[in-house]
Amino acid sequence: MFTQRVTVYIDGFNLYYSMRRKQWYRYYWLDLVRLSRDLINSNQQLVAVKYFSARISKPEHKRRNQQAYLEALETLPLAQIIYGQFKGEDNLCCRCGMSTGLKEKMTDVNISVQMIKDALEDKYDVALLVSGDSDQIPTINAIKELTKGAKRVAVAFPPADFRSKELKAAADYSFKITENKFMRNQLPSEILKKDGYILVRPAKW
Repeated sequence: MFTQRVTVYIDGFNLYYSMRRKQWYRYYWLDLVRLSRDLINSNQQLVAVKYFSARISKPEHKRRNQQAYLEALETLPLAQIIYGQFKGEDNLCCRCGMSTGLKEKMTDVNISVQMIKDALEDKYDVALLVSGDSDQIPTINAIKELTKGAKRVAVAFPPADFRSKELKAAADYSFKITENKFMRNQLPSEILKKDGYILVRPAKW
């Protein structure tokens, strides 16, 4: 049986805000490689996990939590973090302390570029996009056109995301990520880095 190579592309903030809307804070310490393996089929092989995000600067406790998580992801085999950035005027909400003025830039473009580039370089047979963002529809269409249908694109919708009919229609197949997959694919509470430093799961997010 032919084994399909799968690369997973994760829109970090799309996934994060979807989990936050569900109040699934207990699942934030998520092992993205194990999760990705849990999302693919038995005739598929995971070859890479590409996580797209941007570093936040405040509030400080959230910056520290994100930094710990990003360092944890860096210890995972097959995982790669691709950074965008925030732009705009940095205003903080007086109630929750979250930034209201900054807007993340580059992630959509970074995902699109990576998916198309990897397709043309024959890095995968199936691209699995973890996002509910319909802005990636042109990316999916471009991959199908450029590869003449040789590459397939699937979409895994985050738990609280609106299931875009257009995005679902553009994909070869799609599904929603269920809670049990978040529950059983958590990172260890403590992670030993190569330099001897121990990363500890944040007690409060």
